[in-house]
Parts: sequence; structure tokens; C-alpha cells
Amino acid sequence: MIPLLLWGYKAVGLSVITLLLTLLLNLSNVIYVKKVLKIKVSYKKENAQRGLLREVMGYSFFIFLGTLTAQLNDNADSLILGSISGEAAVAVYAVGYQLNTYVQQLPGALAGVLFPRITTRITKGASMEEMSELMTRVGRLQFYVIFLLCSGFCLFGQEFIYLWAGEGYEVAYWIVLVLILPAAIPNMQAVPVQVLEAMNRHRFKAVLYAVCAGLNVITSIPVGLAFGPLGCAVCTGITTLLTKGIIINWYYARKIHLNIAGFWKSILGLLLRLAPVCLVGVALNLVITTQSWLWVFVKIIIYTLCFGVYAIIACLNKWEKQMTIGKIFGRK
Repeated sequence: MIPLLLWGYKAVGLSVITLLLTLLLNLSNVIYVKKVLKIKVSYKKENAQRGLLREVMGYSFFIFLGTLTAQLNDNADSLILGSISGEAAVAVYAVGYQLNTYVQQLPGALAGVLFPRITTRITKGASMEEMSELMTRVGRLQFYVIFLLCSGFCLFGQEFIYLWAGEGYEVAYWIVLVLILPAAIPNMQAVPVQVLEAMNRHRFKAVLYAVCAGLNVITSIPVGLAFGPLGCAVCTGITTLLTKGIIINWYYARKIHLNIAGFWKSILGLLLRLAPVCLVGVALNLVITTQSWLWVFVKIIIYTLCFGVYAIIACLNKWEKQMTIGKIFGRK
């Protein structure tokens, strides 16, 4: 893609290349299924299982609806700001939103890995008590990552944004905070989401996320006119907390019968034990006041190492040590 940009093809060239690569990838999948796996696919009408087809379409529709509304919710603020506030506001929000995306990717990477295991356990008759235990275990692991990212950004984010984006983007720091803190709740609950999909009970979540996107759009327009990018971000944060935090957790507890109270008791206890490590970051900011990429990365590395050592000593339980230290050093 870089040569195309240098030759002047710009957005059209990139779109064409992306389309071609996608087609080649899909074609390779078809060839692999037919030639390597030896799976024969029949497209004859008489071989179609209508009941199964309706079930698959119903399942896929709400997955698609959830994905579509998530995209709408993620991009609504930029579109609204572009219409009511101009390019400068969009640029400031884009910096904050991009950093928010990076923060969410690491804890979210575990979700896709868990889905086959959760589906298998549910089809074999696993109880909600077992799923609740798995939810708490995985949620704690995700929380370690989320706490490190969020606390690190709180401590060093202003300096990072200044060096990365320059002057005039200071409000992006607050935009990131009001986006990542409410989003921490769904980001540490990969297991309940996968349980819903494995049980084919994800219709409520898809509709709820559609409501979240609608509320975000309705509230962001007047608030964005009054307060600009930060106002839009606050609306997104509040709707995320309300729908993807409070209401969906009520659904997990009441309708799916997961032990949400036990989950949050464990997470809050872990939060209190991890909080003192933030003093290391505060001390680093007081001692190292020079603003440069070198010293920012030095502070981040020192804080990360201190966090890891402190978590191992004061917070990790036996299973978590096996899943982290044991995997790294090859111990069982």
C-alpha cells in the first residue's frame, strides 16, 4: 500500500487493494476447505435444511446487529462533531478515540480465544456456577491488563499526548479517560458475552447496544454543540456505563444466572490491592520532569516492571501465577 500512496493513488488505490486482498483471502479459504479438508458443499435446494437455515440466520442477524450498532456508536461522535463543530474538533476527538481503541484491544483479544472452549462446555451441560467461576478467573486476568493500561494513561497520558499530537490537543487526555473508564466494564467481561452467544441468548444484548447507540446520537448533538468534543465523549461514556455496564450486568445476573455479585466483589478487592502501585507513577512524575520521548518511555517501563512485581507479590493467586509465570517459564 505504501508504494501506491507514493505514486499518488490515495484512498481509491488503497480501497481497491484492500478489496483484492480480501477476495484472495476468501478464495484461499474456499480452496483449503475443498482441497485440504475435502469438504463438499452442496447448493442444491433439495439438500437445504430449512429449519437449520432459519436458526443460523436468526443467530447471525443479532450478531450482525450488535456489530453494526457498535460501529455506529464508535463513529457517531466524529460524524456529529464534523457536522456541528468543524475539522478542528474532529481532529481532537480522533486523537482521543484512537488511543481509546488501543487501550481496548489488549483485554479484548482474549474473547475470541475463549469462545470455542465456552461453547463446548455449555453444550456438554456446564452449569452457570462453572461459568461464573470461569468468568471471575478470566475477568481478573483482564482486569490486571486494564488496570495497568488505565492507570498508566492517567499517570503519563498528558505528557504522551503532548509529545505525540502537539499543542492544542490537551483535551484529548480527558476524552480518553471518559471513554476508557466506562468501557473497562465490558472489556473485562468477555466470558458473559461468549456465554450469551453460545446459549443463543444474545438478542437482548444486540437490542440493548442498538439503544445505546441511539441514546448516544440523541444526547451527543445538543451536548456537542455546547461543549464540543469532550461533551460528545461524556455522552458516549455515560451511555456505555448505563447500557453496557449496569443494565447488561443486571441481565447476566437475573436472566442468565451468573454470579455477578461475586465477580464484582473479587474485582473490587483486587482494585483496592492494586491501587498503592500508582504511587510509583506519581513519584516518577515528581522526580522526572523533563518532557521527551526517552523519559516518557523510561517512566512507562519502570512503572510496568514495578506493577508486575507488585502484582505477583501482593495480588496474584495460585491459578493466576500458573497462568502467567508458569506459562512464561514453562512451569506446570
